[in-house]
Amino acid sequence: MDKKHVVIDPIHGNIEMPRWLVRIKDEPSIRRMMNIKQLGLKAFIDFPGAIHTRYLHCLGTMHLAGRLVDLLLEKERSSEKKARLNLTDNLSKSKNTVMAAGFFHDIGHGPFSHVVDFVLESRLKTSHEDVATKIVKSDFKEALEEDYIPVDAVCQIMKAEHKYPFLSDIVNDSLDVDKIDYLIRDSYFVGLRYSFDLDHFLRQITVCGVGEKLEEYALVLEKTPEAKVSAELFVLIWKALYDLVYHIESSRIAEKMLEKAILAAYDSNPSFRREMGDLKSFMEINEYSLLEKLIQIGGFPKSMVERISKGELYRQEFVEKLEVPTFNLNTDFVDSLRKHDFVSETITQKLNVSESAPYDIICDIIRTKVPKEIYVDELDEEGEPIPIKSGVIDSLRKEESLIKVYVQPEYPKQKEKVLKETVKSKIQEIIDAWKK
Repeated sequence: MDKKHVVIDPIHGNIEMPRWLVRIKDEPSIRRMMNIKQLGLKAFIDFPGAIHTRYLHCLGTMHLAGRLVDLLLEKERSSEKKARLNLTDNLSKSKNTVMAAGFFHDIGHGPFSHVVDFVLESRLKTSHEDVATKIVKSDFKEALEEDYIPVDAVCQIMKAEHKYPFLSDIVNDSLDVDKIDYLIRDSYFVGLRYSFDLDHFLRQITVCGVGEKLEEYALVLEKTPEAKVSAELFVLIWKALYDLVYHIESSRIAEKMLEKAILAAYDSNPSFRREMGDLKSFMEINEYSLLEKLIQIGGFPKSMVERISKGELYRQEFVEKLEVPTFNLNTDFVDSLRKHDFVSETITQKLNVSESAPYDIICDIIRTKVPKEIYVDELDEEGEPIPIKSGVIDSLRKEESLIKVYVQPEYPKQKEKVLKETVKSKIQEIIDAWKK
């Protein structure tokens, strides 16, 4: 009989590792997640208690995925409605697959988590999700399939592409276990004492669908007042964390400084470029080794690391709403604003003309996070789930973009007005270019 392997988690208590994870838990790509902080530089700048790692978050997500599948099965088996045997059978057989997707969903994150995202997208034309699927398929296919876990299905759930949407929804949707875990975990470690009844909330989730076609089933909330209030509380906490933690000023500035240091190193150093572009080499880079590499490269990358380590951050020169008229514009431009890092990098490049100091001025565009649509257990005339009716959630759907400019501390303050006008003119140049 296999010996149980239990991890003690400050959030969920005892987490029992499934058999497949016990066999692979010491693999380098998994151990590496122990050296990737969940909140990146925020642990060094604004929240010294935020020392929790991607590994712990992935364990928590896996645990909640299994717990939610069990609750959904319990609900189906005790339901007074006509039993959906096809759903029960699928959930039962898919439990380990969904748990594996929950565990592996963040294995592709680079050092300092989201700091490396734009480097991957702009230079390597990939994402941490794509990296994760490559790792799972190349390193863990045999181990997973030994426990009858189809590796393709794991990757499809991670990327919200599974043929049965309700399975993807458990790990990747508006009320998924990924968000549930990081909201509870992040608020705990940064010191925000939000109260959230996890068990009650999970019991408000159900599967909506009729008939034999599981492709048309979706993960939704019960159509009850309790479920509505739970969803509102969840979304309010989610929104608060973005405003108070994820987009907090000093940490955001430090993250953009480090991002630009990595970009400069990638563009100027062939050896570093090869390491970032090779999957095996990339997976050997952790937070400490990344900083060492940037220091060794010298020049601008080294100066950025030294500034961050000393707390000598850029200062925020100004911030204002980004007003972009959508009429008569190429729709690609409007869509590109959703990829705000590409737009802000374009503006940054236009503001910096010195090759030796490529990022003396950093433009940053921050999009207001708005909640995805949340559905309840009721179908409309077309057989689609109906969106939840909530004034609280609807009030948070206003999407705005803030444009911020960060400058080195020695940048003359009297130049703020000129810089502001320059930024506006550069934005207009981009808009004019898209009009053509």
